[in-house]
Amino acid sequence: MLEIRDLQVRYGAVTAVQAVSLEVTAEDVVGLIGPNGAGKSSTALAVAGLIRTSSGSVTFDGRSLGSLSAAGRVQAGLVLVPQGRQLFPSLSVADNLRAGAWRLHQRFDRSDVGELLRDFPALHDRLEQPAGTLSGGEQQMLALARALASHPRFMILDEPSMGLSPIMVDRVADVIGRLASERGMTMLVIDQGIGLVRRVASRVLVMAQGRIVGEQTARELADQSAVEAMYFR
Repeated sequence: MLEIRDLQVRYGAVTAVQAVSLEVTAEDVVGLIGPNGAGKSSTALAVAGLIRTSSGSVTFDGRSLGSLSAAGRVQAGLVLVPQGRQLFPSLSVADNLRAGAWRLHQRFDRSDVGELLRDFPALHDRLEQPAGTLSGGEQQMLALARALASHPRFMILDEPSMGLSPIMVDRVADVIGRLASERGMTMLVIDQGIGLVRRVASRVLVMAQGRIVGEQTARELADQSAVEAMYFR
């Protein structure tokens, strides 16, 4: 469903992503891990159309995304849950969900809100609460629900465990697992650590210094020393 070939991203004289290639097939969950500064978020932003690429190609469901804007990519069914959640803190939970459903226009109503929150019960009683007053875990749940409001076929989750307690990381992992198993959602899950991705991904790519330096199964990730060796090679 997603094919990246020789992707390069530069910020001035600095090359953040160097000739990255990867594939994600339909209804699969692939992890992308690596240390801070490895180029993971730059890869996500480039695929989502939020930053310009220097070279390479991104193909989604057989269609080149090179000429599509970020909004056009959402229309095509590809959505990013960004690092840091990036909610509208002064808007209510319900209004954040409506913002996520902008491409559906008038077809998004109260019944759609109820369906969205089926996997996020903690938000049911907070629909009119400002998003900025939620806990970190609740905000992450809202960020996931807001992304689902656009009815995507592919989700990129950038650092979904950032700033969360171990208990909340477990809850986020459970939600990701349900989205994959019950809704057949295709996902690329990007994280700095291995704890979350080991639980949800079928295979995991390791990124360091702007490059993909290895690939492991979830079982192989149990060997922490092998992962560390790839981080710092």
